[in-house]
Amino acid sequence: MSGLVDLAVVGGGVAAYVAALEAASAGMRVLHLAGSALPGGLVANIGALEGYPGAPSPVSGAELIDALGRQGLDAGVERVAQDAQSLESNAAGFALAGTQDRWQATWVVAATGAALKPLSVPGAERFVNRGLLQCAWCNAGLFRGRRVVVVGAGDSALQEALHLARYAESVVMVVRGDTLRARPGFTARAADVESIEFRWESELLSIEGSEVLDGVMIRDRHASAPERIDCDAVFAYVGLSPSSGWLGAMVDRDAQGAVIADSQFQTRTPRLYAVGALRSGYSGRLVVAMGEATLAAQFAAGAAT
Repeated sequence: MSGLVDLAVVGGGVAAYVAALEAASAGMRVLHLAGSALPGGLVANIGALEGYPGAPSPVSGAELIDALGRQGLDAGVERVAQDAQSLESNAAGFALAGTQDRWQATWVVAATGAALKPLSVPGAERFVNRGLLQCAWCNAGLFRGRRVVVVGAGDSALQEALHLARYAESVVMVVRGDTLRARPGFTARAADVESIEFRWESELLSIEGSEVLDGVMIRDRHASAPERIDCDAVFAYVGLSPSSGWLGAMVDRDAQGAVIADSQFQTRTPRLYAVGALRSGYSGRLVVAMGEATLAAQFAAGAAT
């Protein structure tokens, strides 16, 4: 395929793979700029995508991405392992620059998702990947019979806590509010696990340790003094940062940096769509991201005919 395509899909997560497959199946010439990181984005780190439609049993994120990737190639998708550097509009559509190459596309689906926000407390920077972690599916086995802390209150935090509880002796969840933001199913399951302990209305103050991480300091808003919790690891799920920088001034963003799009997922720049975790208002559900990606590809394919 030359540098001229009908649709360029940018992103390495599930939404991007789905959009590329859908557009190619509709007969479009599709470039998938999948990035240089691990295929699948955050989903690749999940060992069991529970409730994934059509699956007789939980499938892993890696399995899902592998299947979508193979289907896309069979449908004619050109997949390139480069990161998007910039996007510019021109009379024919868009000039898309990757790490090494450039392409001309008539339509673009932006599906670069979001990255997990890092903790910004004293000690955090020193222990990144040395006890301060963000993938329980990757690291849970290292903490068998030990005590770990999970920071967060959403789906990701609960999923990771449930997985960690299969290995760790004790999982302490530090939650800022007095309720969880996760789906009821995850919340109910966590409440039934004796080894998961909730510290409600609490704030993580610092990560402690000299050569190795050995504890955290937290503050319960109802307590008179901070409290130390001895632990061997901290898993942080405190929100997402949309990966929208490569789009420059071509889109409007909300206060969190997510791209604002209309009901058909089109941004303020015609023929430029934003879907999944990149989009302002995204619900956080994988099946929703896949649906948005499918629709955006269909809108582009329909406009092309």
